[in-house]
Formats: sequence, structure tokens, C-alpha cells
Amino acid sequence: MMTGHPTAAQSGADSQSRAVIEAARVVVILATHNGAGWIERVLAGYECQQGVDFRWALLVIDNASTDATPAVLERFRSKLPLVVITEPRPGKNAALNRGLATIDNPNCDYIFTDDDAVPDSRFLASWRKALAPSKAYGLFGGTVLPCFEEVDVTVPQRYAKWYAEIYACNQRGEGEIPPGAIFGPNMGVAGHILRAGFRFNEAIGPKSSDPFYAMGSETEFCVRVAREAKARCWFTAAPSVKHIVRPTQTTEEFILARAFRHGRGCATKEGALASGLLEVLKRRLLLARFGTAGLLGSAEARWNEAWHRGFLAGLRDNLAEGLAPSALIDLASLSDQCGAEPVTKS
Repeated sequence: MMTGHPTAAQSGADSQSRAVIEAARVVVILATHNGAGWIERVLAGYECQQGVDFRWALLVIDNASTDATPAVLERFRSKLPLVVITEPRPGKNAALNRGLATIDNPNCDYIFTDDDAVPDSRFLASWRKALAPSKAYGLFGGTVLPCFEEVDVTVPQRYAKWYAEIYACNQRGEGEIPPGAIFGPNMGVAGHILRAGFRFNEAIGPKSSDPFYAMGSETEFCVRVAREAKARCWFTAAPSVKHIVRPTQTTEEFILARAFRHGRGCATKEGALASGLLEVLKRRLLLARFGTAGLLGSAEARWNEAWHRGFLAGLRDNLAEGLAPSALIDLASLSDQCGAEPVTKS
């Protein structure tokens, strides 16, 4: 999605904030919605960065928070090169696009992260080293490790196979990767990509107004940029974040809701539709043979069931918007038989 966007002066940043961004060689961008309970730990992580010998800026977009998030951000204004703007429209991607509209800097590269991703002490220095020679690569992934606040992780461990989908866990060796291997809590983008006009798709991704939103906003962005800009992707292991996992995010209800959202997002991703349809057909065969009870006897089966329901819901969304071929109408109607809601709700 390449769009026109307002200038920095039109987008809500004051002159002092614009000066901070314009001088930066690296701009870190994150959106937050009601993150007062954890964003202080994230900001403290940026306050303690080591080995930073370049100018940088932290751009935080407050996405319609109704808690104490603004007050927490205000406390860090004197401690960090922090710029805070607001985006009242619900949705992480709407907020990120608003943030990008504040930037008028021909020399910076970008790091995208989350309000619950605590950077390690050399996060910025490591990213600067990775991004500086970025002519050959345009998109980058970094290490993401789950950080559980809850001592008892019995339930999550049953679903450890899907930690990438549940907690954006991303741990691999240095090297070239496909665009789908870059996750939102730790993502680098070479400046020339965004200066070419690429923006996030506001129809998908986290949104406070939709608890069962289609997941995969960064994946959709990276796949689209890789295709349209011929951008190559690289994984750099050194910059690392600890992704805070709150107690409410260790329940089976939360995990299966993630499975549903992931399935729903896969119905909109390039290259995922065909494989998703194959999985749906496999599920229908199993359902016919064993019945619903037989399908839900294990953690893997419960994950797959929730994922399939989400995929069918996403396919039905696409059909309603005329984005899927008419030959899929009969298959999409299975969502009425199987249900298009998560097995459990958070």
C-alpha cells in the first residue's frame, strides 16, 4: 500500500519534536493502546541503552488510550529523545501510518517494535550496525524472546509449537530469510523503503474495536514490500527484545483466540490462501470421520479447530468484500456449518 500522506507539520508534531526526528539516524516507532501497565519497563529499557554514538528518536503513537499511558509517557520526555503524538482512530496500523506521517528525514532508518517489547542494553547499537550497510537488504527481523510474568506456564507449554504465532517468538541464526519470518515486536526497515511511499494496511492488525481482528499486519507489509520493491530480507540476531507475556495471555482462552485471529489473517495473506484451503478440506474430512469431539482431544487439535474457524471467517470477509473468486463461495459457506467464532473467547 503506497499512499499519499500529510507532511510532518500537518500530522501533529510540534517544531521541537520535528527537530528531534529530523536529526535522527534511527527512528524507533511503536504504537500503544492502554499500555500503562507495561510501557514504563519498555521506556526504561531505552533509557539504559549502551554503545549509542549516533542520534536517534523514539516516536510513540498513543492510539486512543483511556488509562494512564499519557502520564507515563510524559514522565520520560526529559529522559529520552521521545516524541509523542496521538491517533484517535483505533488500530495499530492506523497509528503507525500516522507516525510515519510525522517524519521528514531523508537520512534515517526505522525500527518498529511494540509497547510490551523490552529492548536489551545494546538494542539500538546492534540495529545501527545491521541497518547501516542496508543497500542489499530492505527488511530485517530481530530476536524476540517471550518473557513470562506468570510463574505457572503449564498451559502455554502445551502450545509451545506455536510460540511464534502466540507470542511472536523469533530466534534463529543470522542470514537471509523470507519476508514472513519478520515479526512486529522487532523489525527493521531501511529508510528508502518507506521514503518510496510504502505504508501499513489499516484493514488488518491489532485493533481495540475488534477483539478478533485478522493477525499479520507486519507479515502483510513485508510480503508486499518484498514483491513490489524486490526487497530482500535479513535476520539479524544481535538486537533482541523480551516480549512481556502477561498472566492473562497464558490462558487457553487467550491462546485459542490467537489461533482464530491467525487463521483469519491467513485468509488475507498472499500465498496463504491455497494452503489454508487445503487445511480446511483436511479438517472437513477429519470432522466427517471422527466428529467434533474427536477433533478437540488435544492441544494441537484445539489450536487447529480455532485456526480453521478463523480462516473460514476471514474467507467469508473476503467474499463479502468481493476479494475472493466466486468459486470459493461454496467452501466459504462451510463457516456457517462449522461456526465462524473462536472455540473459546478471551
